[in-house]
Amino acid sequence: MPKAYPSYCYPNISINAHYITGMHPVETDSITYKKQKSDADVLPFYFLAYMPKDTDEGVLILQRTGKYGIRSKLGIFLDKYFAENHKGFKVEINPLIQEEIIKKILYGGTIKKLRCVKYEAPSDRFDGLDEGHEETPYDMEIVLSASRIPIMGKIKSLFETQSNIKSLIELRDFNFNYDTVKVEVEIDGSLRIFDLGDLNKARNYYDISDQVKLDKDDNPTFESINKITLIYLKDIIKQMYPSLN
Repeated sequence: MPKAYPSYCYPNISINAHYITGMHPVETDSITYKKQKSDADVLPFYFLAYMPKDTDEGVLILQRTGKYGIRSKLGIFLDKYFAENHKGFKVEINPLIQEEIIKKILYGGTIKKLRCVKYEAPSDRFDGLDEGHEETPYDMEIVLSASRIPIMGKIKSLFETQSNIKSLIELRDFNFNYDTVKVEVEIDGSLRIFDLGDLNKARNYYDISDQVKLDKDDNPTFESINKITLIYLKDIIKQMYPSLN
């Protein structure tokens, strides 16, 4: 059940809350695992919902911890609530993948790593694998790392001219026909990965693990995660709703 902590930081509607989700153990006849201090019967997940006035859309920011999240459960809860209280209306939750917004985020960061990726490269390109193994395709990467890789100008030109991603980087002395280029970008202290060959695969994920404060159960405190999320929300509002700034 959601436990709300309302916050009105903008001249519209903003709701900040923790959503408590249950993690139920599987019963067996024998003890196979002893519960650790860090294990919790219920896990709190933060979310923030922002709804500008006079629009039929808004922004929903959800916490994700490892592979766990609440998008599905929260969506089911909202569907049920609207079905029972607002007949004829429903809520759709879609990823924020507007290409222009992603480009603005990308352009504002520092590229730390560049990866040329070849999908399903034939295994006969490798020496030293076990003999008699099944012929299985592998993904191959050539990686360039630095404190700052000066290639943002070429990336902007690639998008503006709508050129093929394979024209971005020339790999001299390598017989390597890559399929796409991925960049690891540092933005406001967090690292983001973008597939330049398909920006529609991008999601607005921010790693804030080193920025939040943890409680006694090693979960982010509401105050710390809320403070960071409001900063990200402000940036999203500038890009999606410039008339509100």
